Amino acid sequence: MKKQVKQQATLQRPKPMTVQPTYARPTANTIIKDREITRVVDENERKMLTKEAIQEHVEKVRNDKKDDNIIEYLILKRKKQIEEEIKKQEEELLKKQMKFNKKLVNLDQSVSQTGQDVKEIQINCYHSSTSKKAKEQQGQLLETKGVIDFLHEACASLFKKDPIKKDIQDLKLEPKESQQNNGFQVSNQNVQYTAVIQQLFQRCDEVQKKSLKLLLTQFIDVQSQLILEQVQSNFIDFKRFFQIFLRPIQVLKPTSKTYQYILELIRFIGSKLVEIDPNDTQMMFESILLDQLLQIALRNPKKREDIVQLFFVFTPINCVNRTQLLKSIKSKLSTDLNAFTLILSILIQSDYPSQDEELYRFFLNYAFNSLDSPSPLTRANGLRIINQISSWDYLPVLQKINRIQKLMNDSWWEVRAQGMSICADLLLQIAQNQNQSMDEQEFTIDFEQSKQLLLDLIYQVFVVSTTPNVIRIGLIYLAPVLQMYSELCPRYLEILLSVDSEIRISVLNTQETLIQQVVNGCNSFRYKITGAPIVWNSVGIAQAMDVYVKEKELQVFKHEHLEIIYGCLHKQLLESDGEIWLKIFENTKKLLFLALSNEDLCQIAQVILQKFFMFQTIQQQVLDNSNEIFQRMLQLIYHPDVHLKCKENLLEFFTFLQQQGFQNYCYNIIKQFSEKNKNMFLSSNLVEFMNGLAKEKRREIMGDENY
Repeated sequence: MKKQVKQQATLQRPKPMTVQPTYARPTANTIIKDREITRVVDENERKMLTKEAIQEHVEKVRNDKKDDNIIEYLILKRKKQIEEEIKKQEEELLKKQMKFNKKLVNLDQSVSQTGQDVKEIQINCYHSSTSKKAKEQQGQLLETKGVIDFLHEACASLFKKDPIKKDIQDLKLEPKESQQNNGFQVSNQNVQYTAVIQQLFQRCDEVQKKSLKLLLTQFIDVQSQLILEQVQSNFIDFKRFFQIFLRPIQVLKPTSKTYQYILELIRFIGSKLVEIDPNDTQMMFESILLDQLLQIALRNPKKREDIVQLFFVFTPINCVNRTQLLKSIKSKLSTDLNAFTLILSILIQSDYPSQDEELYRFFLNYAFNSLDSPSPLTRANGLRIINQISSWDYLPVLQKINRIQKLMNDSWWEVRAQGMSICADLLLQIAQNQNQSMDEQEFTIDFEQSKQLLLDLIYQVFVVSTTPNVIRIGLIYLAPVLQMYSELCPRYLEILLSVDSEIRISVLNTQETLIQQVVNGCNSFRYKITGAPIVWNSVGIAQAMDVYVKEKELQVFKHEHLEIIYGCLHKQLLESDGEIWLKIFENTKKLLFLALSNEDLCQIAQVILQKFFMFQTIQQQVLDNSNEIFQRMLQLIYHPDVHLKCKENLLEFFTFLQQQGFQNYCYNIIKQFSEKNKNMFLSSNLVEFMNGLAKEKRREIMGDENY
């Protein structure tokens, strides 16, 4: 009886409520089906009920997002997905490897059984050893398998997934019990998970780099002759050898030494193969490597130039073969004019034999066609090709200058910059008249009219209001034009004074030659950005500065004025320009000496004055005409309010003049100053210097070296 009562009590006891997890709750679609809303006949009522159900579901989802269980669930789900993906990749790699090994066995029986090679080439850790036993083993392997088979066996497992899978499983990212700060803990787990994955792939990268470097330096260098013997005229070995390096080229950084070494190796092997059998080498390259290298180049902007410049390594240096290669590239890129123009803009920078008329015409054809492209990058690439061609044969470009004229107001800054560079180069070619076209008789050009048109185009683009990128490029590439066209000097000076100090310092830098991108980007070209004073018209710029000082009625020089004058004095001054430089000195000497009293300007002002004092042609006039201004500057500089740096700088200037043999000049100036300003002189740093000069003077008079 008691048992029956107990059983009834247990049966009647209510079961505890089980909370359904958020990830298992119904969606909006299932809610609509459960409520049988689709059965409602009235369309307006059905829409209203559907809208209410969706709003209710959205509100529940908003509340569910605050629940931490869903985050744990998503992490676990993603973990399982990754493990499944890794397992599938391992199975695919294993199948491919088995298939590849089977093909190697059957190579002698049938070439057609090769099929597709393993796409993802893997490089195992190549352990080098200097022991005698290890070298004997390597030698035996080479004898039995051959050099290419040995390389493929040494390169068998790059990016193997087993270590990654093991480390992921070792993470054990299981969900913890619910706590008050559970959401914070799960969030930390997620961050930890991402960080570990990154570390794993970085580790794999390091292993592959070290392994490949050892393989390259310790095996391929030694066996390069053996590789050449096996690869030449052998389609399959050619393919198998070069495909070893395609994957590393994609994954290694362009700054990596291993990456650079691979490129050097490919250049070496390619050039040697061309020497042995040029036509077969080009045929194998176009059939096997060209398409893959094109895809790598287009997908990797930072490596693009390095890879594209490999194309001509496998091609003989003649017009016929190179034109054939360009046509092959065009056929592989099909109708993609943008990509083809991009490749041409890189290949145009290679060395070419003279009198390659057909090749030049091929480049020019596609370059001018690209000027009508809607893509600004393609237009810029086309102008880059034209710019290079104009330095070899300018008449065909000059004849079509109206096509370039239309782009001088282009919205893309690099199009305008390339157009201005072309105009500058054409002006130089017209002035020098050295580069004769291969078929000059075909062209009837009015050179005077063309010259004026080019100058007008430069005036149109090279203005203060244009973008700083165009100005920076114009200041460098127009600098040599100033030698032939001095009328451009005032505009050049105006813009040079208006730019930011960073651009001006770079343009006036003569210590190093920098060629780099003006804007950091995947598709921006590299330009020369330093060294304008080396090639510009020093006299023309200095005269323009002289006119500028008068027109603006300058009372003091600023740093930018002195920087430009210093740039004008960079090259050796010519005796024939003596009168011009003397006039410039007379007009600017007051401001130059005044700059000696400015602590920020005194050093560069001193260097400029040294240049004028040491110019032999006008030296005596400079000494005579600067005596009075020197006296006034001494009184100004040794005033108590003037910075100590200016006084020390002036003493350095006197010391320089003394060392150059102007002791009497220095002695007379300081003597006059001391007589008129005795107290100021006695408190200055000139006393000891003057005593030294007086002692030297007495020694000369007395003729006693030990005096």
